[in-house]
Amino acid sequence: MKAVLAFDQAFKNTGWALGTAEGPLACGLISVCPRRFDSLGARFLRFERGIRDLLLKHQPALVVFEEHRAHTGLQAAQVLGACTAILMKCCDEAGVTYMSVPVPTLKKFATGTSTASKALMVAVAKKKYPTMNIADDNVADAIHMMAWGTAQL
Repeated sequence: MKAVLAFDQAFKNTGWALGTAEGPLACGLISVCPRRFDSLGARFLRFERGIRDLLLKHQPALVVFEEHRAHTGLQAAQVLGACTAILMKCCDEAGVTYMSVPVPTLKKFATGTSTASKALMVAVAKKKYPTMNIADDNVADAIHMMAWGTAQL
């Protein structure tokens, strides 16, 4: 069975989910939040290490991530852009196919409306996948992306 690994990159914590067409297998968070005394690049090293570990451990057929077209905050946009570049680089190095999903497409897939709130995305994920530990909206989005990705295979 082909596995899909999905990532919801965020400013502090990146949600991830692994699954197949039969449903999610695992999910969690990669912390990219700066810590006291960190160098400027430490968050990106932690992110890359987390991505590489998951790719090596699970060897997915496809990686899916959220497509960020615009962001109002400069620092958040820079962090998300850097994380997307790192994710693509890691996938290319591992020989894993990747694709992005626009936010409205993901929301419509998960909830039926392209303008769903974070709270609705979390509620739908918890209802649909009650055995998964959905820590926050980033994990919920990653689970929805994983499901969307399995539909693309």
